[in-house]
Amino acid sequence: MKINLNYLIILFSLSGLFLVGCNQDRNVYFEYVHIPEEGWSKDLEATFSPIIKDKNLSYNLKIELRHTNDYPYQNIWLFSTLYYQDSLLRNDTIQYLLADDFGEWYGKGYNTLYQQSLIYKDNFIFPDTGKYTIRIEHAMRDNILIGIEDIGLHIETN
Repeated sequence: MKINLNYLIILFSLSGLFLVGCNQDRNVYFEYVHIPEEGWSKDLEATFSPIIKDKNLSYNLKIELRHTNDYPYQNIWLFSTLYYQDSLLRNDTIQYLLADDFGEWYGKGYNTLYQQSLIYKDNFIFPDTGKYTIRIEHAMRDNILIGIEDIGLHIETN
């Protein structure tokens, strides 16, 4: 059976267009808060205000963290508070490992800056549409936490 080369080219081209057309943007919200050069004070809350337009979808929420080699610990503890309008929905205390037992940083790095995408909530369903507020603060013992450059929130649909 002889297959026409033009037929194969057209078939692969249409398949490629179909796959590109089906890959819709899953990002709903992505924002960073820059931490001052002197460090992340216990008093500084990183505040994010995503607007959720579809309460019938499930979402993945990720905390994005950029840190340097100056960060003195293997892990980080964070407090997270989720509000809908003015109502408190939930408080979370979460711990993330940033380095292995040998001090090698997880995530991606360049020079002395590292970025990690940390799972906050998987398959989370917001109870309603509208504006939410998520506040994140560090829960470490240091009053001023050094080595953290930026803290971010990334929300995407499943």
